[in-house]
Amino acid sequence: MKLIPIALLSLLHLYIGWQILPALPGAAAPLLFGVALLAAFLTMTLAMARRGRHRSQAVADRWSWAGMLAFGMFGITLTLTLLRELALLVAPADWAADSALAVPAAALTAT
Repeated sequence: MKLIPIALLSLLHLYIGWQILPALPGAAAPLLFGVALLAAFLTMTLAMARRGRHRSQAVADRWSWAGMLAFGMFGITLTLTLLRELALLVAPADWAADSALAVPAAALTAT
């Protein structure tokens, strides 16, 4: 397995965390979102690494499903994070915390 896709994937997850985590209010929300980002990254990485290496087709299908679900949620979260950053260029400063909460909530709803 090549390391370039994993490196790019990790950098994009770090970018999402860098943009969203500091703006989330309280102590629990950043922790939960950070754990969810890490879990998504690990699921995607393991799904890519283990592709085609299972004896059982059922196990391979489960890893594939979990990886695709994580990739979908990652794509939505990245898109919403980029749109949030563009909107913050023209939006009032007090909108940052609300929009940071909206990104994971919308990603969960859309996935």
